[in-house]
Amino acid sequence: MESEEKENSIQMELKKLPADEKTAYAMLKVAKKIENQNKLQIEEGYRLRTILILVLITLVTILALIIVILFRTI
Repeated sequence: MESEEKENSIQMELKKLPADEKTAYAMLKVAKKIENQNKLQIEEGYRLRTILILVLITLVTILALIIVILFRTI
């Protein structure tokens, strides 16, 4: 509800602005969206890297345990 009111007030302000300012505002809004999307992608990259490192550590640990068990049974 509040976001709709904010959007409506922004649209009313845009109608009062000259064309150049409208273009500048639209470019600024698009730039902010791109920046937010970029931040989300960076966070997702860190998350994926962390998951891959944890999986790698787990696999190495399992391999080490298998090797230790095999050498003890020989």
